[in-house]
Amino acid sequence: MRTCAGDRGTDRCRRHRALARLGDERRRFEARPADATALVDRFIAATVDGDVTGLEAILTEDAAIWADGGGKAIAAREPIFGRSNAAHYLAGLAAGPRALTARLSVIEVNAASAILVHESGNLTGVLVPEIRDGAIARIRAVLNPDKLTYLRTQLDQT
Repeated sequence: MRTCAGDRGTDRCRRHRALARLGDERRRFEARPADATALVDRFIAATVDGDVTGLEAILTEDAAIWADGGGKAIAAREPIFGRSNAAHYLAGLAAGPRALTARLSVIEVNAASAILVHESGNLTGVLVPEIRDGAIARIRAVLNPDKLTYLRTQLDQT
């Protein structure tokens, strides 16, 4: 089997991977909207309470968190891998001083639940959980203020 490595044929490799993904039977988004909303609500409650056990119960074993602060916002510098590491990281956020002014709310973004983080009335982050087999497998956190500008303008128009 030929592998795609190195700079040679990068476009060809991307095309190969994309075509393979199209034929993949696995669905990327499995949760029904009501199930996803309930899971996200449980996630928020466990995170706000700093409940490591509660977080571990709703995260997959291979859970991962990617945070993008863009060098302009405080964010994890490296991805966080594993259920326990992710749960402790999230619980640690709830124990920090910024948690006192943070307010979380759920909206729909690109047909999926997303969590808005407002601090002192300002949008400071968006967390997008990926749900797999009834649990949260991935969380992508956008904290870079430049990347939040468009969403801010959209929210202001509603």
